[in-house]
Amino acid sequence: MPGFVPIKPNQHERFSFFYYIISDENGKIGANYVNFHNTLSYFLTITPEEFHNYYMQFKMIYLYNRDELNSMCDRKDDVNVLWLPEDENESLRCVKEIYSHLQEEIKTYDGRVLSEEECPKIFRFARDLWLYIWH
Repeated sequence: MPGFVPIKPNQHERFSFFYYIISDENGKIGANYVNFHNTLSYFLTITPEEFHNYYMQFKMIYLYNRDELNSMCDRKDDVNVLWLPEDENESLRCVKEIYSHLQEEIKTYDGRVLSEEECPKIFRFARDLWLYIWH
């Protein structure tokens, strides 16, 4: 979307995305990433370090202050969740890799480069984050 400037998501919007991505064990992010269009678009405008800080903020609240989290997103206690690697340096390295992959061209089997419309960066970002967490 040329000229689209994402609005900085509030904490509720960021936390809703993070909760979704850590609890999406079935890989439905491919179909549901559009529900987080503004949040994902914003994440593409910030540095990997800033994204990692948001992620770590969510993780600490999820692990240590669930009452606050319950007021910010629709959290269920009976779901499995996974995280980026426990070590903060390692999880930041993963985030930096995800951001660096966004600069690569995506090609079809016959060598044609896919356009932004055919394979949007916000989809690739959400997919890659999910893959780093769940695989």
